[in-house]
Amino acid sequence: MTDYPNLFQTYIVRSAQAMRDLLDQPRTRLPDEVREQALHTLGYALHLDAAWPAAAEVLRQLAPLMEKAGYREEWLPYLSRGLAVSLAQHDAAAAAELTFQLGLLGYVQGLYDDAYQQFAASAAQFASLGDRYGQVRALTRLAGACRLHGRPAEAQTFVAQALALLDAHDPALSHTYLTRGLLAYDAGRFAAAQCDPPKREIRA
Repeated sequence: MTDYPNLFQTYIVRSAQAMRDLLDQPRTRLPDEVREQALHTLGYALHLDAAWPAAAEVLRQLAPLMEKAGYREEWLPYLSRGLAVSLAQHDAAAAAELTFQLGLLGYVQGLYDDAYQQFAASAAQFASLGDRYGQVRALTRLAGACRLHGRPAEAQTFVAQALALLDAHDPALSHTYLTRGLLAYDAGRFAAAQCDPPKREIRA
């Protein structure tokens, strides 16, 4: 006798894995048919524990493409559901990333208080994981939210924390230097607004 419930669950897991593999290919835009298929797949996969590893990757892969294409309201429920599942699954890395992505959605919509809360939570989560690159991303966005909310001193503090995490010439700090330059420009310190990192000390 065919075990249809188990067969259906297997189909969901395989569909999530196939979508993960499809989205793993480099792309700058998200075709409508791929977006619709991906959301359809997530609609089932986010309600099945066995599908979570693949579903988590699909969420991570889709996030920048959905935000760039402007599907923000449509995308929000999937991120929120994904965050809830990541917490239930004790998947701290996924929770940190999805919290960060929720912060980005708030940021681009001008909801800076919401973005602040998400970025702050994400920074703490990345720090607990020892993920300095993730922490830099969150701290830099946190600084950006403070800047646009008229809190430059707090923004400067977050920039300094981000810069202290990595080597001064690490490419991951490029957005951090940009944010520092924008803060200097806002304050009228135009000479200090240059975004380049300090030059390495040359020793004999």
